[in-house]
Amino acid sequence: MLIKKRLLNNAAFSALQTVLSAALLFFLYRFLLKQLGAEQLGIWAIVLASTSVGRLTDMGLAGAIVKFVANSNAEGQLEKSARLVQTAALTISAALLTLALLALPVLHLLLQWVLPPTAISPALEILPYAVASLLFAMISGIFQSGIDACHRMDVKNIVLVSCNILYIVITVILVPKFGLLGIAIAQTIQSLTLVCSTWIILRRFIPTLPLIPCRWYKTDFREMLGYATNFQIGMLAGMFFDPVTKFLLAKYGGLSQTAFYEMANQLLQKARSVIVSAQQALVPEIAGGNFADKADLLALYKKAYGFSFLLVLPYYIGIILSLPLISFLWIGHYESYFVVYGAIVSFGWLATNLSAVPYFFNIGTGSLTWNTINHVFNGFINLALGSILGYHFSGVGVVLAASCALIIPNIMLIQIVNRRLGFGMMDIVPCGQRVYLLLVVLGAVISISGGEFFNRYASMDMVAALIVPTIFLAITLFALQFNSMGKVVVSKIFKKNTNNDI
Repeated sequence: MLIKKRLLNNAAFSALQTVLSAALLFFLYRFLLKQLGAEQLGIWAIVLASTSVGRLTDMGLAGAIVKFVANSNAEGQLEKSARLVQTAALTISAALLTLALLALPVLHLLLQWVLPPTAISPALEILPYAVASLLFAMISGIFQSGIDACHRMDVKNIVLVSCNILYIVITVILVPKFGLLGIAIAQTIQSLTLVCSTWIILRRFIPTLPLIPCRWYKTDFREMLGYATNFQIGMLAGMFFDPVTKFLLAKYGGLSQTAFYEMANQLLQKARSVIVSAQQALVPEIAGGNFADKADLLALYKKAYGFSFLLVLPYYIGIILSLPLISFLWIGHYESYFVVYGAIVSFGWLATNLSAVPYFFNIGTGSLTWNTINHVFNGFINLALGSILGYHFSGVGVVLAASCALIIPNIMLIQIVNRRLGFGMMDIVPCGQRVYLLLVVLGAVISISGGEFFNRYASMDMVAALIVPTIFLAITLFALQFNSMGKVVVSKIFKKNTNNDI
C-alpha cells in the first residue's frame, strides 16, 4: 500500500509539473515569436542543438544515480549515497568543462556550415551562454536524480515549475532590450538557480552530504560507470537525434522551418513528458526491490503497460487533431509547417511513449542492453534516412525520417521485452483493448470527416479546428466504456463512486 501510494503521488506530481511547464512554454514561444520572429527563434534552436552534444559527458551517471542511491537508501547507507552524488556531480563538471574548451572551435565551424552568413554572428554571441546553461543543467540533473531516488519527485517538480516561472519572467524583461541574447542570459540564470535549489533540497533528504560537493571517490565511480556504460552508449547515439534533425532541417529546409519544427517538437516533448514523467516513477520502486516475488513485479509491468496503452493512443491522436487549433492560438494563424511537421513526428513520439514502460522496466532491473540498441538504431536511422530524404524531399523528408527513427526501434523494444516476460507478439495491443483500439481509430476518422465538412462547406477554419478534437474527445470517452481500465478512468473523471482499481 505504501509503495502504491508513493508511486501514485510521485507520478501525479510529475504529470502536473509537465502540464504547468507546457502552459509556460506556450506563453514563452508565443512571446518569442512575436518579439524575435521565426528566423531568430531558429538560430536559438540550432545553437541549443549544437551544444547538446556536451551531454555525452553525463556518461550515464544521472540514470545510475537513481538506481544506486535508491539501493543505498533502502539499505540505510546514507554515507554511500552522499559519496555517489558527489562523485557523479564532480565527474560531470570536470568532463564538461574540458569538453567545452576543446569543442568550442569545432562548434564555430559547425554553425558556419549550418547557418546562413547573416545568422552566424548572433549565434556565436549566445554560444558561451548556451554552454554554461548546459553545464548547470547537467549538474542539476544529478541532484534531481538523487531526489528521485529518495522517492520525492513531488518536491523536485515544485522546484522545476518555480524555476520555469523565473525563466519566463527574466525572458520577458530582457528580450525586448537585448533580443536573442536576453533568452541566453535568462536560461543561464534559470539553470544556475536550479542547481542551487536542487542541491539544498537533496541535502535535506541525504543529511550526510557536505555544504558543497568536494570529494571524489574512485571506487564509487567505477561501480556506477560499470552500470552506466550501456547508458552512455545509448545516450551517445540518442543525444544526436535532436541536433542531427535540426541541422539537416536547417540545411535542407531553412531556419523558419526549423523554428516551426522546434515549436511542434517542444509541444510534443512536453505532451510526452506528462505520461513519461509518471511512468518514470517506476524506476526507483523497481530498483529498490520492494516486491515479494517476481509475480508481483510482472503484475506491476502488465498493469503499467496496459494503462499506458489506454492513454497514449487517444492522447496522441487528440494532439494531432488539435494541431490546427493550437496553431491558431499559439502562432496566430494556420501554419502548415507547424501542423504537418507536428503530425508526422507525433507518430514517432507515440511509439516512444508506448515503449516507455519496457524502457524504464529495463532500467529498474539493470537490463540495459536492448535500451542501448534502441538508441543506436534510433540515431543511425535518423542520420542515414534523414540525409537521403532531406536531399530529395527537403524539410518534410527530414521530419519523416526522424519519425521513422523513433517508431522502428521503439516497437522493436516493446516486442523484445514483452517476449522476455512471456507475452506474445500480439500483446503489443493488450488483451481486452482491441475493440477499444478500433473505436479510437474510427473516432479519429469521424472527427476528421466532421471537421472537413465544416471547413469545406461552411468556410469556418477556426470552428473546424475546434470541432475536430471535440468530436474525438466525445468518441474516446465512449470507447473507454468498452475497457475495464477505461471504465475506472471515466468514473474518476466524472467523480462517480467506484470500487475498481486501475
